[in-house]
Amino acid sequence: MHEEAMKALTCACAFGKSEWVKDWICNHSEDEQFLYMLEQGKNVAKSYGHQEIVKYLEETYPEAFV
Repeated sequence: MHEEAMKALTCACAFGKSEWVKDWICNHSEDEQFLYMLEQGKNVAKSYGHQEIVKYLEETYPEAFV
């Protein structure tokens, strides 16, 4: 489950699909690796230049990026 969830978030962040990221968060917020996956997703979004996703994640889940 963790691997598939990570792939889904990575794709959403790489393609700059904010709505996909928000859907992913709704579906995976209870995952034990949630904050770790958010951090990885943020790194992917940042590397592809999708600042709106980076900003959204940082503002919505600051505890993931301390």
